[in-house]
Amino acid sequence: LTNLFTKELRNKYDFCLIGFNTLNTDNPKFEGCNVIILGGNKLDLSLNIFKNNKKIIHFSKETYSIDYENIKIINISENGIKIDELLNILYKEGIGSVFVEGGNIVFNQFIESGLFNELILYYTPFLFSTKSQTPFYNGNFESVNNLSIEEINKIENDLIVKIMNKSNSSW
Repeated sequence: LTNLFTKELRNKYDFCLIGFNTLNTDNPKFEGCNVIILGGNKLDLSLNIFKNNKKIIHFSKETYSIDYENIKIINISENGIKIDELLNILYKEGIGSVFVEGGNIVFNQFIESGLFNELILYYTPFLFSTKSQTPFYNGNFESVNNLSIEEINKIENDLIVKIMNKSNSSW
């Protein structure tokens, strides 16, 4: 059920955004979704994400071209791109909504920027794993002062917490 909930969320947005590390570590499918890949170098076209997606935009640190009409490469500096710059480019591309489903690096960048409307956090039994885990957010807590828990739901053994960014509530 949690997977169905996530798939329904993805379908509400123009694009899903993941980081290059998430792409290569998790090898997600995101069937039928438009996908933005943030950072990294040349894409490995054998990965699942390239099999059934509509459009893919790769913000790449490496300059290269690709001969697929549904994949667009946008070059960024080796140092990456700021979230406000990313969102401005996406806006100019006609993209109005983005579902960010990246790892810690991408989430931390969005939280630090404050340029998000809401967070949807999943708490699963894996939260209590014995493996060492990176904390979800490890940045400046001044950036999270405007957050407010709006909703908590349970799906099977998972908790889903919806947190609103009050500073962007007019969006």
